[in-house]
Amino acid sequence: MKNLKGFTLIEILIVIAIIIILVGISFPFLRGFQKESDLVNSSEKIVSALRLAQNKTLASKQSGQWGVFFATSTEPNEVVLFKGEDYQSRDIDFDVVYQLADSVEIYEINLNEQGAEEVIFYPIIGTTDQFGSISIRIKDDHEKTNTIYIQPLGYVGLVDFLAPLDEERIKDSRRVFISYSRSIDVSDESLILTFEGDVIEEIIIDENMRNNQVEWQGGVVVDGEEQIIKIQTYRLNDPDTLFFIERDMRFNSKGLKIEISGDTSGTLIEYSADGSITTNTSIYATEAQWQ
Repeated sequence: MKNLKGFTLIEILIVIAIIIILVGISFPFLRGFQKESDLVNSSEKIVSALRLAQNKTLASKQSGQWGVFFATSTEPNEVVLFKGEDYQSRDIDFDVVYQLADSVEIYEINLNEQGAEEVIFYPIIGTTDQFGSISIRIKDDHEKTNTIYIQPLGYVGLVDFLAPLDEERIKDSRRVFISYSRSIDVSDESLILTFEGDVIEEIIIDENMRNNQVEWQGGVVVDGEEQIIKIQTYRLNDPDTLFFIERDMRFNSKGLKIEISGDTSGTLIEYSADGSITTNTSIYATEAQWQ
């Protein structure tokens, strides 16, 4: 026991000095790793907020739309999940704010609508007009970036691999969208449905309004067979109108044309009996977009 010796003060100081040097050397690497982790986590926050907005819109149907606003003027930057047709007129009681990491910033918002800072999803199908990309980066290392992609069909992800799928996807006339540029007199006009066999159904617009939008669904018997149609709007005179028409081929076997009583220029849409052909003749209506 007498021959055993402890550490001297100099030895202890040398060990402490070595530890301090190793920590000093490793700190920048650890800090860099933390910032890259912040970048990943912030990207996932944005993706999660967008997907949640879409899911809430799909679940709420006509009771409300949801979207995400990108606040680049706050420090740190934020993304806001909101309920409403746009951020400005939203119901603030439903706001959910996600703060990005202090080390990360949104540096580019590249959406289809120039100057847009928000993405809003349509009910029923979850599509959006504000498609494009949101790019974020580490504030003091601009080479470290991530981009979140939003496709027109509503797909959201960190990889832009979904863009060509819309061209390859099989579409049919079961659900269609039509943009209509003429101002509709809601208090005085009707939708006129004329089925094969000259069966006519008049839908008075003023009697079929919900949440300031047209919403009608019904069955019409034609030659002993019930035809089931659904007509909705998602924009009404704001400034144009976006019609959504559902005609499932499993429940429809007759040709159909739909007109708006105040439009003398032609039809909003015409279906062949099997739904394989859709046309229209109104000068105010765009070609039907099959889903």
